[in-house]
Amino acid sequence: MVTVHEDLLAPDVVADPYTYYGRLREEDPVHWNDLYETWVITRYDDVVWSLRHPEFFSSEIFIRDPRSPYPPILEEDQGLYEFNKTYLSHWFIRRDPPDHTNMRKVPHLQFSPKYIEQRFRIMVQDIIKYLVREVEDRGRMDVIYDYAAPLPILVIAEWLGFPREDREFLRHASRGVLSVDEAAADRNEKTTHALLTLKEYINPFVEKKLANPGDDLLSLMAEGERQGVMSRDEVVGNTILLLIAGHQTTINLIGNGTLSLMRHPDQ
Repeated sequence: MVTVHEDLLAPDVVADPYTYYGRLREEDPVHWNDLYETWVITRYDDVVWSLRHPEFFSSEIFIRDPRSPYPPILEEDQGLYEFNKTYLSHWFIRRDPPDHTNMRKVPHLQFSPKYIEQRFRIMVQDIIKYLVREVEDRGRMDVIYDYAAPLPILVIAEWLGFPREDREFLRHASRGVLSVDEAAADRNEKTTHALLTLKEYINPFVEKKLANPGDDLLSLMAEGERQGVMSRDEVVGNTILLLIAGHQTTINLIGNGTLSLMRHPDQ
């Protein structure tokens, strides 16, 4: 018998998710949540099993789900919702094999341990040193504003081969894409605007990389298009995914990690 309530976003769950999900793991590790109509899987082995069986747990739920969007959207935004749903489904994490496997192979060379150690780590360290030098004379730092926020977008922009001076534009636009996860009824308008803005920005860079490839990640993605593994929309879509995936999570990790260190300096 499950003794926890079904509201995954309730204040007590947000305040202490560890206790909530710990109890759920003990009582019903593969749990169907009636309120949100979703599976909640809390054991590692079960998560791995489900990820390896897309015939039962598909990553393409974003385009396969026949239900209406939740929370509800404006009726006049249905067309925008369909555009967003289709375009965001170009992300390889929202595709099942063989599409997922084929697209994932394209940037894989720059996710190898050798590349991370010999190239990526050095690039990140150089950017960190640059950010520290920027505040050194001041003698103080706002961890979020001066470090956590600019660090990931500087790294991602350089990794993809975008100009460093475009980082604020990229940060603002990528955050706009995340509007799709908001509860606001008009969220699809913001998301569509952000996607079209980024698409217009990224396309010319893909053309340049096709003509003159470099050693950056976007050149690898463009090569995937040249080889017919990815369409242009898939190249652009997965570039947007990289901008978002590395951006928000890193900022939150640095902020939360610093706060935890301040509260528990002995650790």
